[in-house]
Formats: sequence, C-alpha cells, structure tokens
Amino acid sequence: MVNIKIFSKILKILKPYKVQLIVTQIAAVIISFVSLLDSFLLSYSIDNVLVSNTKVTLFTISIIMFSVVLLYISLNGIKELLIQKISYSMNIDLMQKF
Repeated sequence: MVNIKIFSKILKILKPYKVQLIVTQIAAVIISFVSLLDSFLLSYSIDNVLVSNTKVTLFTISIIMFSVVLLYISLNGIKELLIQKISYSMNIDLMQKF
C-alpha cells in the first residue's frame, strides 16, 4: 500500500512534464533501434560486401553507418537534455512545495 501512495505522488509531480517524458521515451526506443541497425549494417558489410569486394556498396554502407551514428548521437543528446530539464524542474517544484 505504501508503494502505491508513493507512486501516485510521483505521478502527480511528473504530470506537468508528460509531453517531455513521452518524447524522452520515444527517443530511447529509437536509439535502441538505431543501435541494432548499426550492428546489422556492420555485420552485413563484413559478411557480404567485403567478400564480394564491391567498393560502391561499401562506400554506400559507410555513408549510411555514418548517418546512423550521427542520428544516435543527436537523439542521445536530446534525450539527455530532456532528462536534465525534467529533473531540474522537478527539484524546483519539490523545493517550492516543501
């Protein structure tokens, strides 16, 4: 019973940050998929492209992997920024209420 009361208090505190929390969760899910895509591209390039010695395909996959890494870095930065903003705002709200 105590856990439900604590959880309901936390949800009340987080209610004003609902949109930011949803964006943070979406970014986390996309980051997970981007990490999987990067691993898949690397394994595909090692297994298929390097064996067949096609430089154009290797160049294309390299560009795609570079883009995936940039996407990963930018989404991770956005996620971290939103988490810091939410935590800072929650600290201010808690200090004002108590």
